[in-house]
This record gives sequence, structure tokens and C-alpha cells, in this order.
Amino acid sequence: GLHAIELIDISEQGLSFQLPVDSDYKLDLGEVLNLRLYFASDSYLPVSVKVIRAMDTAIDGVATRQYGCEIDKSFKAYSAVYHLFQFIKSCAEHGHLDSEHLKIFY
Repeated sequence: GLHAIELIDISEQGLSFQLPVDSDYKLDLGEVLNLRLYFASDSYLPVSVKVIRAMDTAIDGVATRQYGCEIDKSFKAYSAVYHLFQFIKSCAEHGHLDSEHLKIFY
């Protein structure tokens, strides 16, 4: 079945996500997962990843297990994932925080 995960980071090479330490969903190093990266409520990009790192940590006092994964670049949808990452990266570099809601930029 499907399991919700919290994506922490994404790059051209891989991604990381976290689960609660007490989750019944445990992953082994080397395990291959088929993930769905949702970009709308009913639209997603399928991506295949391999778990290459697992680390227990505490974030804001909550015990979590973080997984680092390598993206399979031969996967059919990798091109779209690559461009999604480039879009996110560009938004982070050039985006602005709107602190004055009444201003309109053209």
C-alpha cells in the first residue's frame, strides 16, 4: 500500500525523507522504492529511488528516522523530476517573500 512520507530535500542526484522512528514502515539500506512525488492533489511523478543512508535523529523533540536515497536516472519520469528540481531551485534563488500583501508587481 501507499505510505505518506515527509520529503526533506531533493536534488538532481537524490532525495531525503523522514518517518517517525516508531513507524511500522522500516526500510533497509539498498532497498529500492517506487515513490510518487505529488505536485497537485491528484497528479504525481513516479520516481524510483534506492535507500543509501538511514539515520535516527530528533527534530523539535520528535524522534525521526531520516533516509537518504539515490534517484534512478534511467527511470522514465526522471526528466520531469529533474526539471521540477530546477524549478524549485530557481524559485529558492529568485523568489521573494511577500510581506506587503497589497502591492502588485508587473
